[in-house]
Amino acid sequence: DQIYATERFLSSHKNGLPYIVDEKGVTRKVWVANDVKTPSIATVPANSFVSVEVFITELFDAGATLTIGYTADTDAIMTALDITSGLGRKTVVYGAEGGFIGATARAIVAYVTGSPTVGKAIITLKVITTPAEVA
Repeated sequence: DQIYATERFLSSHKNGLPYIVDEKGVTRKVWVANDVKTPSIATVPANSFVSVEVFITELFDAGATLTIGYTADTDAIMTALDITSGLGRKTVVYGAEGGFIGATARAIVAYVTGSPTVGKAIITLKVITTPAEVA
């Protein structure tokens, strides 16, 4: 899925900067489970901010971890998260991208490592695109 952000920008500027009318963004929710280990989350457009939330509903076993990224860097969005303990909302540590997708659109995927036989979690990815960089 290609994500299209919902922001609208006024053509006029306030104090020399674009004035943001709406920054609701787009939200995608995807389940990961012991039998759904690499679901595609979304294709995020270039120049977008992303935030991630992980909520575990059933603990994974077998030392499983969860990362979020893309083919070339599987933990670029979120570094390895222990999903074997602590039900509920987890604290996310952002990866090399630091919550910002640069000049290249990315197909974002969740990756569950190990060979878990149980476990479920829902991932929420929020995307807010930015206007082109000011020259």
